[in-house]
Order: sequence, then structure tokens, then C-alpha cells
Amino acid sequence: MIKEPLWTAGELDLFTSAQVKGQWFAGGVKIDSNDVQPGDLYFAMNNVDGSNHDQVADALARGASGVVVDTHNLDVSDNRLINSNNIRDTLRQAAAFARKRMPGVMIAVTGSAGKTSVVRAIRASLEHSGPTHSSIAGYDISVDIPLSLARMPRATRFATFKLGTSGPGELLPISSLVKPDIAVITSIGTSHLVNFEDRHEIVQEKASIFKSMQAGATAIISLDHEYSDLIVALARESGLKVVMVSARGEADVSVRKVSMTPFCSCVTADIQGVPMSFKVGQAGSHWVLNSLLTLAAVQEAGGDLGMAGVTLASMKAARARGQLHHLKRHFGNFSLLDDSYSANPLSVTAGLEHLSMLPTGNRGRRIAVLSDMAELGSAAEQEHLNLAQPIRSAGVSQALTLGPMMTQACHAADVGVASFDHVSEILPSLEQMLDADDVVFIKGANSSGLEHLIDGIVQASEFVPTDNFYQYHAAE
Repeated sequence: MIKEPLWTAGELDLFTSAQVKGQWFAGGVKIDSNDVQPGDLYFAMNNVDGSNHDQVADALARGASGVVVDTHNLDVSDNRLINSNNIRDTLRQAAAFARKRMPGVMIAVTGSAGKTSVVRAIRASLEHSGPTHSSIAGYDISVDIPLSLARMPRATRFATFKLGTSGPGELLPISSLVKPDIAVITSIGTSHLVNFEDRHEIVQEKASIFKSMQAGATAIISLDHEYSDLIVALARESGLKVVMVSARGEADVSVRKVSMTPFCSCVTADIQGVPMSFKVGQAGSHWVLNSLLTLAAVQEAGGDLGMAGVTLASMKAARARGQLHHLKRHFGNFSLLDDSYSANPLSVTAGLEHLSMLPTGNRGRRIAVLSDMAELGSAAEQEHLNLAQPIRSAGVSQALTLGPMMTQACHAADVGVASFDHVSEILPSLEQMLDADDVVFIKGANSSGLEHLIDGIVQASEFVPTDNFYQYHAAE
């Protein structure tokens, strides 16, 4: 039963160029026929030429209220079929209307690192203040964002969208669809540098989000990177209110005191004149900055700061994004820090900092499994070599590497190195190496397939509850 329709036939007919015949309402929006449930609106994205009817028939059989499709060569007698000359354009038109009808605050998060974590933290923090919505992931951004907007409930009070970019000119068309009231810039680094002329072009690309915002809207900008002054200047040129955030120095939102442990941080901060003490349920200085960006966004959106502080204490890392597993084998307990989702210089450095904080007892070692980073262009070799100091500072005693540049970086860090040609070769060597109290850190490009290594380690181990794990260490 659909209590409040997400879409009606009249809306799709009025606000898109699609030709709607029947009268229906829908409670969801899908683009994969396998996911369709009764009452969904289905966009037949894989049927753009009308040549493959299987997905359309499947969606109808599953109870779709309406199916947006190119009806060339299709039997159009079913009034649920909605003719579109361009299904992607129809989805974008629907997304634009969904954004227009949403009465709440739209927050967009972009930057070179930390986007997903900040989006999750902002949404969770605002859930106490009203109905929330956020962008999905899993498709190309040109599909993710329109689909996420089309799925946005009418009564959404707070929406938080992750806006990424891998090349020049990608961000502005998407951000123009989202039309953020608040833009959060987490950092500027060298991710996807291969597709840009230089770092300055990356700055310009990230700053293009400001062109999609109305004068007087808010830009929340981290100062903890070398391009912050330029980003701030570009935001002000666009007529935006600028809120500066720093975990290192003075800013509109800044730290007054911080105590970091291997598993959390206790922070006293100034949130634009509001003193606040809170706990962050994740370790590392990057999470302190993430928490400040989150609280700044909550404050600007009109959310409950106090409840946001409570929420940050319970934040857990997403899968493959700094997720810490406590495991057990016949030889004893060990830890696995799974940060295997993607890699760029900023995220690798942050992960190594987290690794450096994790306890190894009296006999454990810090073992790093690292693959080459991708899409760094001509700067790739130097960017890898720049990681030598963070690797050394993390206390890595043994590195298992996949790719020549990370191998070179680990040699430069003067740690033990075993290099491999394929991810499947790493697990047997790592298994022989593992011992009690070891901490294994895994990080690399998505293309390296390190998630298979994670699966292999976990499947051969038993999980140990956190409390039991540290009681064991205390007894040692």
C-alpha cells in the first residue's frame, strides 16, 4: 500500500516530455527491472532503442505502475507504457521537478576525499531534525544523481548529495540539477589528475559547484589543504556566504581541544560561536575534520546541533572505508583495517595515520597491503614516492605491494617489501606471515581487486567482539 505517492501519472505528463496515457501513482523509482516491486515507476534505461523487450515485460510482470520506454517496435496497448524519445532526458526532467517540489534544504558535498563519510555523517546527524534523503551510489554519476533526485520524497526536509567528478566539465551540469543551498568542500587533492591539465584545473572544477548556487547560499570550506585560499576566494566571487572550517587552526568552525585514541576522538570545538564538546566514533584527524564539516552543515541547515554531536559518537565506518575487523585464528587475535575502496594520496595518508594509532601489543606488527593508485597521470610516480614518509611514520614493518610505484614507495620508506603481480598471489604469503596481535591495513585502487583479499582473510577467520578483543589484550 502506498500512503503517499512519490510520483503520479499527471506529474510525469506535465513536467517531462514523455507521453503518459494511463492514470497511476508510484511509490518508488527503479532502473533495474530485477529490483521492481509492485507500485514502482520503472525507467527502462537498457531499452533505449526498443530492441530488447525483456526488461519491460519483466517490470510489468512485477507490478510496475508505469514503465518509461522508447516504444518503437513495442506493443503500446498497455496503458502503463510511457513513451519517451530519450529515457535519460526524461529521468533528468523528473529529477529537476523532484528538486523543485522539495521544500527543504539541499546539501551537496564535493572534494577529493572524504565525500562519502561526510554525506553519511550529515544525513545521520539531521535525521533527528526531520525527514532526510541522500544520494545513492552504484551507477555513473550521470545516472546516480538524477535517480537519487527522482527518488526523493516530497516531504524531505534535508537532502545530502555526494557530487564527484573525474574530469573537467562534469560537475557543473550535475550540480545545476541538484541546485544546492549548502555546498561542502572537503579537500582538494590529486585524485583523477590524469584527466586534468594540473591541480589548478581540479580546483576550478570543484569550484564550479558555486555557479549552480544562488547568491547568499552557503559554502562550507575546509582550510586544511593548500588550495583553500583560492576556493574561498572563488566562493566569495560567486556571492556566497563562506563558512571556513579547520581541524588545525583558527576558523569559523575550529577545534579548541582534541584527544585522539585508536578508536575514537574527544573534541571540544567552536561551531561559529557555539562551544561544543562531542565524541567522534572514528579514529584519525581526518575524522575530526569530517565531524567539523558535518556540524557546520547541520548548523547552517537549521538542524539540532546537540543531537548531531550525539550521532557522531556512534558513527561507524562504511564497508571498505576504514572498517576495522577484530579477528581470531589458531595463533591468536589480530586486526584487519579494511580501507580497500579506492585510493588517492589524501585517503592513503589518512588510512596510514589510522594504522599508526592501532595497538599491536608487545609482539604484533603493522602490515600494509598496498596497490598502486590510479588516475594520477604524469604525477603518479612522485605522488607515490610522497607516501614514503607516511608509510614510515605509520610504523609499517612489512609491506605487500601490487604495482611498481607502490613497491618503489615502500622501498623508499625502508620497510620490508614483498611485491606481487596479481592480487590472488598475496593471500598465501600474507597467511604465512600473520601472527598474534598483527594489524593488517589494506588500501588500493578499485581496479586492483583488493576486496577479494579482504573476503579471503575474513572467511578464514572468526570475528571477535571488540570488548572481548581488548580484554584479551589487557590480559596479555
